[in-house]
Amino acid sequence: MKQPLGFINPHRRNFVYRLKKSRYGFKKAPYAWFSALRNNNLALTKFISAIGNTFAFKDLDNLHYFLGVDLIRTSDGLFLLQQHYIRNLLERFNMSNAKPVSTPLSSSISLKNNDGSNFVDASLFRQLIGALQYITLTCQDICFSVNKLNQFLHQPTQLHWQAVKRLLRYLKDSVFFGLQFHSNSNTLLTEYTDSDWRANLDDRSSTSAYVIFFYGNPVS
Repeated sequence: MKQPLGFINPHRRNFVYRLKKSRYGFKKAPYAWFSALRNNNLALTKFISAIGNTFAFKDLDNLHYFLGVDLIRTSDGLFLLQQHYIRNLLERFNMSNAKPVSTPLSSSISLKNNDGSNFVDASLFRQLIGALQYITLTCQDICFSVNKLNQFLHQPTQLHWQAVKRLLRYLKDSVFFGLQFHSNSNTLLTEYTDSDWRANLDDRSSTSAYVIFFYGNPVS
């Protein structure tokens, strides 16, 4: 570690600041709060009481729904899914009664920029892709499909719209899919990766993907 440019102490060039407390903005600040509060019920009760005396505050007890994410506590961890968010999205785009499918993209259709079909409403297409991007928080099985469709935001066609509607039909079939986080002592860091060599029909670029597990849970 070195002193940053503009803040070098000429008399103590080999000295650096040591952080003794986590501050807002630091990556470990939320973890520091969690560690301080979870091990002391009395301190947690006093903290909640003090907050309630100063601000409009409601203790919701155990968290079960937050920002479109459902949280279900299991015997060995936590299960995250977005069933309510997905159902609302299907209703918003009139897909609640659509026939479900078992795969997010069709293997018989190759998506590209100029496919010869008519253009569709780009604004509506972007809204739907943005919502689908948020669903990838818990439905990592649609990451590739969403990123692929994200390449056509500037000028989506009828085929692109059909593909995104198929993705909605897949979500209807997999509405209860999500992420299971287990409590275990397996500290092994594991990564799986794959690539599709030069499969892009527009520029012959390759597509790569990966998933990283830590403590047996997907983290990236």
